[in-house]
Amino acid sequence: MEASITITQDQVDFLRQEYIDFNAPWVPDPYMFDTSSPYYWKLLDPPDVDWGRHEPWHILANVNWYAYDTEWFYGGAVNFTSGYRCPTGNKRANGALDSNHMYGRAFDFVQYSYQSFLDVAYAAYNYVWLNVLLHKPGEPNNLYHRFPDDIPDAIDRAHAEWYW
Repeated sequence: MEASITITQDQVDFLRQEYIDFNAPWVPDPYMFDTSSPYYWKLLDPPDVDWGRHEPWHILANVNWYAYDTEWFYGGAVNFTSGYRCPTGNKRANGALDSNHMYGRAFDFVQYSYQSFLDVAYAAYNYVWLNVLLHKPGEPNNLYHRFPDDIPDAIDRAHAEWYW
């Protein structure tokens, strides 16, 4: 039998206050937070970023399914490095103030070859209908190339996001 976890209103209020404290563009409604387990554990704030201070509550929204579908259409393993981030975790990761990570609408990934980066980007863009951004090594951290219109000659990380 699985143990169930109950999120108290105080815990949700604490996390929602963090969005206010960080001047986030909008504060998630209480019902958006949950305790469901992600299909990929890396889709949640890693303990070394947030020290687990918000466990077990988070926003997964559709990040679970978009990540799963991307991997399925790619036909291999995708190395997801980030998904949901609370505002504190997002700041520690140098994320944008309006980062889709804070709302469960983005994930990052790395692959071990240029071709597999392109294959994952192709799967995410064409089959899962995600916006895919590719980062070229040596360029500023906030400069990304939009797939498929602008493909750099080298890739060290990628970001996929959606607005629905």
